[in-house]
Amino acid sequence: MSYFEDMPIGEKMDLGERLFTKEEIMEFARKYDPAPECLKGLEASRWQVVGGWMNRMMEARAENLALRPPAENDERPAILGPSPGFLEMRWPNPVRAGDRVRYRTTIAEKILLKSRPQWGLVRNRNEAFNERGECVLSFLGQALFERRNPGDGGGGGGG
Repeated sequence: MSYFEDMPIGEKMDLGERLFTKEEIMEFARKYDPAPECLKGLEASRWQVVGGWMNRMMEARAENLALRPPAENDERPAILGPSPGFLEMRWPNPVRAGDRVRYRTTIAEKILLKSRPQWGLVRNRNEAFNERGECVLSFLGQALFERRNPGDGGGGGGG
């Protein structure tokens, strides 16, 4: 995991894609979200679309850790802290059976925390698009990332 200081604003990461099948949509709706719109038009539950993002994000983090070469200075990987939640979550277009959805994340903002100088808050703009280029999910995710040098005051914005 990267330290707060190592995360440049604007950096994008493609998280991969997921095919939403009729069977998966129906199964998810039966188990977790039996809203009428899911069962009528075979639209994926909005929470199923978010779950696809979470799955891809966790896979990308695991892959990045596995591919990272050992640090020359024996530096341990940074600790990922908790998330204080999501902001601005939107589903502007439905995901339908047969849609192939591509997920991506972009570092949007970094905030130094005066109350917790060992941590920095990183906000990511997370988006998902179907094969027609239509946005089907957009939100700001937030997570605390360990700082390498808590006392230096650099590496981000205010807060």
